[in-house]
Amino acid sequence: MKRIGIIALAAMLSLGAIAPSAHAVGVFGTWWEAPGDSEDDGLGLGIRSKRNFTPLLSMDMRVSWINFTSDSNLFPIEATGMVKLGMLYAGVGAGYYIFDSSPDVDNNFGFYGLGGIDIGLKSFSIFGE
Repeated sequence: MKRIGIIALAAMLSLGAIAPSAHAVGVFGTWWEAPGDSEDDGLGLGIRSKRNFTPLLSMDMRVSWINFTSDSNLFPIEATGMVKLGMLYAGVGAGYYIFDSSPDVDNNFGFYGLGGIDIGLKSFSIFGE
């Protein structure tokens, strides 16, 4: 568990080094629904850093912690390239997923696609994916 905490901390600190002039840095809540008939849903928190390259193109980097009802933990470290049209956006990304569970699950890389809506307010935004 100590090793996972150190890795997550290093990843969060690297967000500032990667995007020091980021358009937005903030915290978010997350809910992961287990696939199939499993009721092992997860709730967690994360840190998100978003950097705009153009009004249309941006990069989103996240570090999260998700706790599942089976007392398993997941620490996703993800980066996504996104295209934004108004409040709607879509993107593709890659992540490294660190598992803390019993029985042991191997840490692994993964790829994903996403779509969502981002409503920007004065000093914060609300988003859903």
